[in-house]
Amino acid sequence: MEFSRYMVDNALELLKRDYYKILLVDLSNDEYEPIIVDQKEWDNLPKSDQSISFFFEWFIASDDIHRKDREPFYRFVNLDRLRKLFDKSPKPYHFMYRRIINGDFKWVMMRLVPSSHYSKDHKKIVLYVKDIDRVYTEEYHHILHSL
Repeated sequence: MEFSRYMVDNALELLKRDYYKILLVDLSNDEYEPIIVDQKEWDNLPKSDQSISFFFEWFIASDDIHRKDREPFYRFVNLDRLRKLFDKSPKPYHFMYRRIINGDFKWVMMRLVPSSHYSKDHKKIVLYVKDIDRVYTEEYHHILHSL
């Protein structure tokens, strides 16, 4: 089955409703390729270095991530740690943090999923960032009111 450009563009638009960011990441070569990225974020990103480690460092230094989440985020996305983690157990991992979306801090979940052919020689993953603020805050308030 051949997909038309329209069908692919339509699918990406649907994904943009739920996902703030989707990147293809090569842990071996410290590279990434954007599939879905916020245009403002992309425009502000220096293009001199296309490494995923630079992207993470740039993001941590920005005001787009909540100050209380910067250190845990930094520990989570450490490239050596991620390589060891996926080499030991190539399964999905996630991390929740707050970031600026439309001018306000919102809860998001970063999900790292190994490719179906992940191996120690082929360290490719997909990084998804999903806006979970409404669901997360509703669940939090539900728990608080049930105590």
